[in-house]
Amino acid sequence: MSNGARHALGALLGILLPTLVTVGLMFGAGGFTSSYREYTPPLLPALLIILTAVPLAFLFSSRISPVASLIAGLGYTLLGLIPVLEFSLKTALVPLNALPVDIARGYSTVAYSGMLLLLGATLLVASAFPSRWRSPRPARHAAPYPPPPGYGPPPPRQQQPPQGSMFQPQPPRPSGPPATGGQEDVTRPMHRD
Repeated sequence: MSNGARHALGALLGILLPTLVTVGLMFGAGGFTSSYREYTPPLLPALLIILTAVPLAFLFSSRISPVASLIAGLGYTLLGLIPVLEFSLKTALVPLNALPVDIARGYSTVAYSGMLLLLGATLLVASAFPSRWRSPRPARHAAPYPPPPGYGPPPPRQQQPPQGSMFQPQPPRPSGPPATGGQEDVTRPMHRD
């Protein structure tokens, strides 16, 4: 996959995944608040928050383009700064009465506790690593330089045939009886008694 296609897919995931995470967090946190008010065990909200961790983990993943975590981090940081602005301006910027009760309670719990701001800042820091912006190298380009001499298996050696082997050429032997013209026969060992 080219680097441009990877970043385009990251931008799409940076819009879709934070939406799922936000809805899961709002319903889960709102369910926790309602359960505590009614003194019931928060099993369904706990399961919802655990399931919300799955798309959140994909945003932090190094396999996905950092554009996803950058877009999500900016969105969560802006949502997390709304309570700070509300306290500074002394006015409500989010109409909580217009939202469903569980989502309004969940937003109040997550935003006013600073969790959205923490989540946004963490995603922004995760997208700041330069290694995440580069495309992964294919396996064939893993070693850009040739290995140093003496590294790796030794080159194959040619074996010499053993002496006297049938593969080694032998000097021609004289045929016929040995010559006796006053010369000593050097081909036979001499035995003296």
